[in-house]
Amino acid sequence: MHNFEKNCQFASPNEAYQGAFSLRNLLLDANLQEFSQQLERLSALVKQDRIPHPEAIQALDQLYAKFNQSAASLGIEPEFRD
Repeated sequence: MHNFEKNCQFASPNEAYQGAFSLRNLLLDANLQEFSQQLERLSALVKQDRIPHPEAIQALDQLYAKFNQSAASLGIEPEFRD
């Protein structure tokens, strides 16, 4: 496998959920993957100077709040709070 393929596989893994199956775990995993992908896109935009850092920080705060809200709706409390 070439380095490019390894990097792509690392950046966007395509693996099945490995944890104990429950609808709650599956939804949390899907939400976590969505958060991760959006964070990756946001990071790329910042690195390419397409959006300024303050705007990226605000978007990150919104992403994090949305993820926390989805976790809370599943009855999962984060281990740490802001």
